[in-house]
Amino acid sequence: MESSSIRKQDERTEQQTRQEEENLAARRAGVEALDIGRETLMVAAAQNEQIVQADRHADDAQYAVDKSGRVLRGMTWSGWVANMFTKDIDRPSSTTTPPCTSSPTTKGTNPTRSSATTTLQSLEFLANVKPDDIPEEMRSAVQAVQNFRCHLLILEKCETNEQQLTCFTVCDTIYQVAVQEISKLHIRHDHSPHQNLFHQLSEDLTTLREIQNNSLAAQTREKNQRSTPRRNQDSTTNNGTTIITTTTKHDVYTKPKSALEVQQDEHLESLSQNLGELNSIAKSMGQMMTDQNELLETVNEKSESILEKSKLVTRKAHKLIQRKAWSPAKKEFQAYVCIQHVESGNYVAVSKNGSLGLVDRFHPDACTFGMWQRQGSIFGLKHRYTTYWLGQTLLGYLSCSGSSFGNREEWDSSGDWERVQLLCACANWGVGGYMVWQKGTNTLALSGSGPEDKKAADIWCLKELEES
Repeated sequence: MESSSIRKQDERTEQQTRQEEENLAARRAGVEALDIGRETLMVAAAQNEQIVQADRHADDAQYAVDKSGRVLRGMTWSGWVANMFTKDIDRPSSTTTPPCTSSPTTKGTNPTRSSATTTLQSLEFLANVKPDDIPEEMRSAVQAVQNFRCHLLILEKCETNEQQLTCFTVCDTIYQVAVQEISKLHIRHDHSPHQNLFHQLSEDLTTLREIQNNSLAAQTREKNQRSTPRRNQDSTTNNGTTIITTTTKHDVYTKPKSALEVQQDEHLESLSQNLGELNSIAKSMGQMMTDQNELLETVNEKSESILEKSKLVTRKAHKLIQRKAWSPAKKEFQAYVCIQHVESGNYVAVSKNGSLGLVDRFHPDACTFGMWQRQGSIFGLKHRYTTYWLGQTLLGYLSCSGSSFGNREEWDSSGDWERVQLLCACANWGVGGYMVWQKGTNTLALSGSGPEDKKAADIWCLKELEES
């Protein structure tokens, strides 16, 4: 009997030890997953700052290109008159803040939160900052403090403890970035004329940090108040005498738990907290990825627009230089090519009257063009057998009837010869237009040069031919 009881005791001890090891391993895995999630969230927050910075640089580049185009246009008489009656290019905002929500509603909220939000929105420097008042070397620091303020506004709207903890982690990371940027300014601006601006920025950052700490203290007090045992008071009347009976949670008898049950409850509570925070981190990551995707699409569209505008400015600059030059720019023969429509596989052919269309087979007499290069990426297409140039007529139609390589016969391209979009440089009053195939009438025409027109433009293949 004694040996049997000892064996059962050993089995229980071994089982309890194994259970403790499994619980410890599960907790360790949960903590590791939580650390990885927090680090990933911090990296995503830093990546978001980089994307916002790229978007701001894209705005600056677009402003520079538009300004250059306006200056070049003003170098001609007609352009000077046009600039007199059109609005000048506005400089983009120097501070770009990430998407953040407005102040939370005061209904059912903590007064401490409401007052903190009011302080967030009424900070002197951040509320009244003007882009032109910020020196170039201080914009990174102002951007960092603005981001910290916006994330504190988001923190004020967090409802669950998991959301608050996650947002606190992100706010701490952004605060460290702001401190580093201001520390750099402290080294450079000891005797700077912008010293007052630097001190105001430092004071606002300190105020924001105090708001974050006060919000944490308020949330801790709320949590402690919710954990206090509730007391329900019932009033009864007996012979005119009011008897108040107080009932607490401790008045109800509960069966005491064993040590193993207590340990399991603690283990489950720890896992539940870790899983809740991981869930909140995952939701924050999902929302952040969605915002970043939208911002990346915006940056991509701006980059394409900047590329097309820079090509337009370059073409205008070349034309202006050519007008001021003593002799016209020389053209150089490159090769004989045929133009094939990638989607249908048909070839561009020229009829005897100069009209254009597509044919399903290659005909050397109708489908051969000579490519001539001039000034940068500009080139011309001269039909080999009619000796006329492909370009735009005075009425705006596309035709192969040009007698010389003039402005209306200038072409530009985007991409390599195998997959290229052809743009007639003089179309749409010098803005340019892409060559498109109108399938219903089997004719070639010119569209616009905007981003949407570029997406809808046809893809062509310029195949080099052997000279014969």
